[in-house]
Amino acid sequence: MGDSLDTIFKAYDVRGVYPDQIDEGVAKKVGNAFVRFTGASTVIVGHDMRPSSVPLVKAFIEGATLAGADVVDVGLASTDLVYFAAGSLDAPAAMFTASHNPAQYNGIKLCRAGAAPVGEATGLTQIKEAVAAGLLERAEESGKVIERDLLDDFADHVRSFIDVDALRPLKVVADTANGMGGLVVPKVFEGLPCELTVLFGELDGTFPNHPADPIQVEVYGANMPINQVATISVPEPRLLTVQVWDRSNITSVEKAIRNAGLGINPIVDGQLIRLPIPDLTEERRKELAKLAGQYAEKARIAVRNVRRDGMDALKTDEKKHEISEDEHKRLGTEVQKMTDDTIKEIDTAAHSKEQEILGK
Repeated sequence: MGDSLDTIFKAYDVRGVYPDQIDEGVAKKVGNAFVRFTGASTVIVGHDMRPSSVPLVKAFIEGATLAGADVVDVGLASTDLVYFAAGSLDAPAAMFTASHNPAQYNGIKLCRAGAAPVGEATGLTQIKEAVAAGLLERAEESGKVIERDLLDDFADHVRSFIDVDALRPLKVVADTANGMGGLVVPKVFEGLPCELTVLFGELDGTFPNHPADPIQVEVYGANMPINQVATISVPEPRLLTVQVWDRSNITSVEKAIRNAGLGINPIVDGQLIRLPIPDLTEERRKELAKLAGQYAEKARIAVRNVRRDGMDALKTDEKKHEISEDEHKRLGTEVQKMTDDTIKEIDTAAHSKEQEILGK
């Protein structure tokens, strides 16, 4: 197991392909070792929307409660929400997520009470050694599991960073890429003077619309998110810079940026890539309006797919005699109406956005 653990235990987290590298057995041992390492009577756990997160969290909880700790399960959450929980509840926490990695990955971010990080030099090595030993501590009395929803508290906390009354009305578009932002962003924006449009807000850990990180760099024989091979900065309002860590990857990073369809021409300056954001020319406005239309069409397709799945489920339920023929027709009509209403909302939002982009 030692070699395989070397692969998934990174400097600041545990991360690998599920189930080949990280599985329920590893998660259970990490949960048990985490309780032993922290000595905590209570630990917190949250997870993202990846399909593998649920079984991994279940195994982690099994290991943690076996060691005698109570577990506060905050359910679906963003990483910063879990860190907020570690601070507000004053307990160590574990977040199951692979951040911007592809769908087949999953991982565990750990922190102490107060959201103090657990990394290679601050405890992750000891946890890895305990997992490698394969020992599971069994307390005289197993801990219990407490489910708790902290989304409203977290949203209040985030809004406390700003003076809401000082905000001017804004139109905000957030592409949450089927990630946890689809849950958190709308809640945070509640009560703000903003017209929020969320793209791909449905939680789906298979990332059906585009990768979690749309700029994937082909390096070291694999595709990696750009933030794992470079540092991105904003030195000026209309300039981004990408500091590539390894000089040999400069060409690959430049290629990935060009292929991402951002409409930005990268300028290579040594190991620094400059990305000047162009003014919105008429041609560029038309390109962005076309892109908005493409996003709208993807949203329509997603809605129609949900409608199809709903109709198929109703048909199956009728065949199983779980609903009557009349109920099937009535519910089918409701599904169709919700589909039509949602498509109209998408059409309205798309038209409004296109007109705004074109300056009309």
